Amino acid sequence: MEVRSSAGDEISIQSNEKGEIYGPECELNEIGIEPDLILAMGKDGTVGYVKAADLEGPELNTPEEALAYQMQRPNQWEIPLYREDGETVIGSFVVGVAAREKAIYTALDENGEYPRTASGKTYGSRLLSRYVGYEPELISAVGLDGTRGYIKRADWEPEINTPEEALAYTEKMAQIPEGYLDVPLYDLEENVIGTFRVYTGNSEEVPPEVQATIDGLEQQRAAKLAAEG
Repeated sequence: MEVRSSAGDEISIQSNEKGEIYGPECELNEIGIEPDLILAMGKDGTVGYVKAADLEGPELNTPEEALAYQMQRPNQWEIPLYREDGETVIGSFVVGVAAREKAIYTALDENGEYPRTASGKTYGSRLLSRYVGYEPELISAVGLDGTRGYIKRADWEPEINTPEEALAYTEKMAQIPEGYLDVPLYDLEENVIGTFRVYTGNSEEVPPEVQATIDGLEQQRAAKLAAEG
């Protein structure tokens, strides 16, 4: 499966037998995809893939936890390098902290948080959410014509509060050709400046989180009816 990138080139979206997406992180991020296996070069020059989960480290829920984690870990460490199957180890990859920390802290404010717009909205790269502990309200992205701006997750994953809203959402997603949805690209004042294309996966299937919402709402409705009866 392929999609046009912001520069007009075609980016191939590849997945292994387990359904894990693999490829270059930067390119895939530009079309709204977080790869499970990231293209990398091992310490001996072998080209393979590292697991995003291995790079992320433990789950961090607050800036304080993130700072403590950064302070206690070594300057560099090794993680496995895999084939695209995500199972066969072909080497090791050295993760260095210095360059990553410099990039991280220049993109965050003095408190290790996302910076905010004049209206108070957080903005920045969602890749930094693994350090900050949450995703920004305005997510950095590159539009179809190469324009750099921001997107809002609610434009393709709206809040769902009722079974009717869930049904409307799944019907909308089923009409998306090849699992791609065009959403607005904004500037920091939230003016629309272009279009960003999000890869939503197999549009014929109901996303697990949406199905869970539907099930939960149906259970609440059934309990309410039983109580009233």
